[in-house]
Amino acid sequence: MGAMVLGAHHISRRDHSLASTIAGEISRTGSLLCSFGAYGYGAYAFFANEIPATHSNYPFVVFEIDPDQTTLCFGLGGRRFFLIRQPDQNQLYVAIKIMGFLNLPGFVSCPNQLYNFIR
Repeated sequence: MGAMVLGAHHISRRDHSLASTIAGEISRTGSLLCSFGAYGYGAYAFFANEIPATHSNYPFVVFEIDPDQTTLCFGLGGRRFFLIRQPDQNQLYVAIKIMGFLNLPGFVSCPNQLYNFIR
């Protein structure tokens, strides 16, 4: 296995009031909930060193994942992100190695050198 990919998953994208509950589940299970999106079934994430600055106050989990499990994706303006593929659509989660959380009081904070906000 080569170098791991550092990712940042936006927790509870639609309703931040649920972020602490969802972060607790992520912390307890070491996994992210899968869903369907434009690039397929799995969990979506930014590269941890390329989190949009417009998201600097949002709740995130920063994690490591094997690059063989990911698919590179491009959003508006060419912004890079990735899909953690879950080939079995009967599986609801993908396993991650949690490095810490951002903007979530009461959870282990992610070390500053592992992530970066970009414009």
